[in-house]
Order: sequence, then C-alpha cells, then structure tokens
Amino acid sequence: CQFYRAEPGFLLQGSLRAYIPPNSQTKDGPKIMERGDIGWAGGSAGPDFFIYLGSQPATHFGKTHTVWGQVADKASLDVVETLVKLNTTAPRPQDMHMLNSFVDFTTAAR
Repeated sequence: CQFYRAEPGFLLQGSLRAYIPPNSQTKDGPKIMERGDIGWAGGSAGPDFFIYLGSQPATHFGKTHTVWGQVADKASLDVVETLVKLNTTAPRPQDMHMLNSFVDFTTAAR
C-alpha cells in the first residue's frame, strides 16, 4: 500500500491495492466528510482512498465519498500533516500534486 498524492490543507491520498481489488459498486455515504475522516476516492469503493484535511466539512463532496474510517488521534493526524508536506510534482499548479517519492505503509484490521 502507498500514499501517492498530497494536497496540503485538502487531502492525503493512497491506495490499498495490496488488499482490495478495484470495485465500481458503491453507495453514497451516510455523512459529509470532516477533518481526519477517511473515505473512498473518486466516489468509488476502493482501492484508492484519502484522508480529508480541510478545516471545514467537505460539503462540496456531498456524500459521494463513503466515509469508512477516521484518523485515530492527534499524534496520528500530526503524522498525516507531516506526510502531506513532502515534496510533490504537478505539471501545472491546478493539477494533482503527486508525491515525488511514494510512501509505503502497512495496515492491520482491528
């Protein structure tokens, strides 16, 4: 699994491709995303996800990004904030900012 996209003040995006195959079937989520929420990217059901880092609820998304988790605590959110500040490249300023070096991670179910 890897984090590959970083948009400070907006999101840190990654993929769980090692665990979850691509899935196009999804339903709108039950809530509007808030800071620290984790949801499926692109209105899909994985394997790409993102951690929302906005200061206000993401009303512009509606409920299309199913929220399925939340960053555990302030220390964990501090790690996310550190990762989102890593060097990125975008062809143009308005394009997605991809991390120059992807960040590998592992996950475990509780």
